Amino acid sequence: MNEQLSFDFEWNRMEVGDRVEVVAHPEDSQDVETQSYLNTYAGRKGKLIAILKESNPVAFEVEFESGRNGIFYENEIKKIEGGNPNEKKTNRKSKKTSSRTKGKK
Repeated sequence: MNEQLSFDFEWNRMEVGDRVEVVAHPEDSQDVETQSYLNTYAGRKGKLIAILKESNPVAFEVEFESGRNGIFYENEIKKIEGGNPNEKKTNRKSKKTSSRTKGKK
């Protein structure tokens, strides 16, 4: 019995311009820097402004209303209602340096 399983991940496909919410929360198993970072952004909503494809795993840059940007992995954010579906897509390298994406090629 060779069954092929398929999954539809379209429901959470994120694109530049989407509104997203940070859903990750700090865990005791994480390093102190990651815990602090996630604690700062947990529950906040913002706009996806870049998909950092050169990062491994792929990372997402989010701009918050405060004007600050954060970099997150796909499992740390989720798409929410709102945003501009016609927003110009950009795949760019982040100008910010972060231990979250540094050296992860």
